[in-house]
Amino acid sequence: MKQWGIALGAGGILGFAHIGVLEALEARGLKPGFVAGTSAGAIIGGLWASGVKLSSIKAQMETLALDQSAAALYAQNGAPAHSVSPMALQGLLGTGWIESIFRRVTGNKMMSDVEVPLAIVSCDLYTGDIVVFTNRPPGPRFLERTILEGPTGLSRRYVTGVPLATAIMASCALPGVFVPKKVYDYQLVDGGVKEMVPAYEVRRMGAEEVLSVDLGWHIDRAREVKGL
Repeated sequence: MKQWGIALGAGGILGFAHIGVLEALEARGLKPGFVAGTSAGAIIGGLWASGVKLSSIKAQMETLALDQSAAALYAQNGAPAHSVSPMALQGLLGTGWIESIFRRVTGNKMMSDVEVPLAIVSCDLYTGDIVVFTNRPPGPRFLERTILEGPTGLSRRYVTGVPLATAIMASCALPGVFVPKKVYDYQLVDGGVKEMVPAYEVRRMGAEEVLSVDLGWHIDRAREVKGL
């Protein structure tokens, strides 16, 4: 049987669908040998690859969805309300509260502690480069923060020595909602800005076949740009 992996795409609240996909695979005795995720896909894929049960992932996603909805309501109205949790309000200023949840759920694992080959995609706000956190770096002579070019010609920087929770947070730091996640000299935002479905990373790690889960969450580009 060919080695295969799964690429879980970005999608915000639609990311719950990734849980259903993994549940369906488990019910059929199928387990991907490689996992890559962007944004919501990074949350589901990262937690699952680290050994967290799907039932626990679902519970954590429900908690995050409620707190982020409250934060969005606060930002829209410009005033606090009794229904807005302190955790959600803190999320307007930084990523600490949500990253602490990831740390707790993953048991503070480092990327290198994850046995399943894993890649989590983010984007550097300043350079526009794709930044990939992985436990399967490219090539035998890999140096931390190696720069390569992917199929689209975009520079890819590979990072290994970080906590899994940090990688997940960097991949889902949606611009305008969360402040960028600083890792080394990078200012990282949601990986969906550059790569919605990280199928390339699954193949790079060694998969012969890739199951890509595209949630259809794409930013429409204007066909014509007009001046003032």
